[in-house]
Amino acid sequence: MVTLNHLTGLKDLSRGDLEDILNIAEGLEDICTGKQVSRLLEDKLMVTLFYEPSTRTRLSFESAMNRLGGRVVSVADARGTSSAWKGETLPDAMRTIDNYADVIVLRHSEAGAAEEAASFSRVPLLNAGDGTNEHPSQGLLDLLTIRKERGTLDGLKVTLVGDLKHTRSTNSLTLGLSNFDVDFTFVSPPDFA
Repeated sequence: MVTLNHLTGLKDLSRGDLEDILNIAEGLEDICTGKQVSRLLEDKLMVTLFYEPSTRTRLSFESAMNRLGGRVVSVADARGTSSAWKGETLPDAMRTIDNYADVIVLRHSEAGAAEEAASFSRVPLLNAGDGTNEHPSQGLLDLLTIRKERGTLDGLKVTLVGDLKHTRSTNSLTLGLSNFDVDFTFVSPPDFA
């Protein structure tokens, strides 16, 4: 069974870790889609701290937490409505926010921000996208969807098309799939390779 303090990316996860996470996610699917009720996280508080906008990602985390019985405090525009506009650093924000939260979900425009924040957080931190680096929750969702649709993550031929230089979700998907028997093809304009 995988044990993580933080989820900042998929690059450090093994095949076994990914399979454990996907199995747990599949087991929670009926709860997170509202078909079942859970009090699994009843006494837990999640803070979503988004330094850049993302309606779908933020609402995905928040609705999942609510459906699992937990509570949410949300900062949808941390760059403009938190102390960041006064110069508060990300490490200082983590040192403050982890006093209030059981888990922090961070979305940031700078690559590497999630790992930096995690190094200062005493509570688990989940990366909801950091610059052009990674978007591990999207990568995990993509892996789960592929596994459900294809029945396996092995023996696949996967083609990734588009802006591969700036798209963090393809980074996470590629890192996750690299733990399995997958043949990759990458297609992009030269400036976006």
